Amino acid sequence: MDCRGHGASDKPHDFEAYGMALQVADVVAVLDDLNISKAHYFGYSVGGYIAVGLAKHASERFHSLIISGAHPHEGEQGVLTQCSSS
Repeated sequence: MDCRGHGASDKPHDFEAYGMALQVADVVAVLDDLNISKAHYFGYSVGGYIAVGLAKHASERFHSLIISGAHPHEGEQGVLTQCSSS
């Protein structure tokens, strides 16, 4: 799937549209739509950052989370989304 602001996904201009809870909900919605109760997740860069949120907010939906090229600091999200949404 393409994260918000990437690839073929929507590219909201509102900073709050990139909040962790919304991005976690996007991933869970895709799993629900595909009728997948539990999955393995690999995230790189912003996808890795979202994996940190998945671990915090939806860990019961995952067998494993592989996080690469990301930091675990939720408070610094603005730096990532400003770079990715321009």
